[in-house]
Amino acid sequence: MNTNDIRYLIVLLASEEAFVNELAAEAAKRYISESIIQDLLKQLLSEECIGIANLVDEDLVDFDKQKCIEMVGSWAAFIASSYQMFLTDSGFKRFDNDSWGITKERARKILFG
Repeated sequence: MNTNDIRYLIVLLASEEAFVNELAAEAAKRYISESIIQDLLKQLLSEECIGIANLVDEDLVDFDKQKCIEMVGSWAAFIASSYQMFLTDSGFKRFDNDSWGITKERARKILFG
């Protein structure tokens, strides 16, 4: 998978409000290095395309951008957590309108791969 494919995979999982351990599992299944996932995740967080939240007393509480970036840096603890990824409002708009640098056919393959 190239960088655009991996970026799309991360955003796709965020669109489904996946837990961060699901991202780690997908990366491992596809033989994607943790450092690549971390770098792309940090980029998407910096762009405010995705966010990270934690379930507290039946409510999802969003972490601020800087805290998210810091948490991703502690990868083992991050993926062992019960945190969830989500698309921000701008992330949803981009998800619907951006090609993410991949073809529709490639997007379907990643989705169902």
